[in-house]
Amino acid sequence: MASALAKVRVIAEIESSGVEAERYLIHPGLGIHRQALDSMGEPVIRHAQVDALLKKSKSSLAEFQRELRLVSGQAWLDLIDPLRAPIEGVVYLPRAV
Repeated sequence: MASALAKVRVIAEIESSGVEAERYLIHPGLGIHRQALDSMGEPVIRHAQVDALLKKSKSSLAEFQRELRLVSGQAWLDLIDPLRAPIEGVVYLPRAV
């Protein structure tokens, strides 16, 4: 579904829940970004990814922060968040586990 939406060049967010929850962030200028989500809906960044970011940034804190923003999908979220419309009359309640 994410590939089909990207081909149509739309801005979208697809989220699946369950044992292995994930989110796809789609933007025509940035492409598709896939994220694994934890039980609270937060993006999961794996240890190996952090190690790779540290090596790639070559001890530069600014470069590490930039790379971390990319891995966390923040560039996509910066463009998608302003387009979110509040749903009138809907209240989201926290999910009890």
